[in-house]
Parts: sequence; structure tokens; C-alpha cells
Amino acid sequence: MENLLKEINELNGVKGSFVLDGNGNVLSEAMPRTGRKDVEDIGREVVQVVALLRRLGEETDVLDFLFSAGRILVNGLTDLSLVVACEPDVDVSMVRLKSNVVLAEIRRNARFRKHLEKATKAKRGSGASKNLDESYREIIRRLKPLRG
Repeated sequence: MENLLKEINELNGVKGSFVLDGNGNVLSEAMPRTGRKDVEDIGREVVQVVALLRRLGEETDVLDFLFSAGRILVNGLTDLSLVVACEPDVDVSMVRLKSNVVLAEIRRNARFRKHLEKATKAKRGSGASKNLDESYREIIRRLKPLRG
């Protein structure tokens, strides 16, 4: 998987990339200037945002976080997510195109499919919105009244 991530990292404006399973576990990473703990923290936040969106009834395959000093593009979001850290002015369409190719290759990998099956079984019944951090639950309370 690292070789596929390195291919993404070769694109102009890309700083690094990593893959998460549906539970936010880092499966593989190629983030040369970022520590493992920071990568794991970003992964947890991505999973929280996805759970928040689902709780609010929003479904998407992509997320795009734009900051003054950078951009984080996330593709996938169901069984796995490909997270790409970029410069703010990166060619988003090129990164998305390459990300889709890499995601397809990862999903074809037999070892990865086996890991996914285990992660999916472990996640069943847990309910994504039940695992939200309190800060995300507060956002839900403000945006959408909870029903009994």
C-alpha cells in the first residue's frame, strides 16, 4: 500500500497521504513530515466528521478541508478513507483522479479485504453516532434537535 501512497505523494502540491479503515485505524501511511500520533489524530477526526454527517442525514464520498496553510482531501468514507495532505492551491481534480485509482487498487487487494471484513464485523451494532465525541454531539444538538 505504501507504494500506492508514494504515487499520490509525487503529485505537485501533495505533502503526504494515508489510508484509514472505517473505524479510523491507520492502515498505511506515507506522511514524511508528520508524526504517527498526528496521523492517528487526523484519522480519528475524519471518522468523527463522517459520523456527524451521517447523523445529520448527509452522505458523501469526499471531504475537502481548506486551511490557510494547507488542504486535506478525503476520498472513500465508507469502508476506508484515503486522506491526502496538500498545499492549498493543489490541483484538486488531479488528486481526486489519482485517489480514485489508488482506492480501487487497494480494494482489490485480498489482504486488505480480509482486514475490512474484520473491521466491518467489529463495527456492526456500535452505531457511528453513538461513538461521537461530546463536541460533535453538541454540534448535532445545535443543528438538528434530537428525537426522544
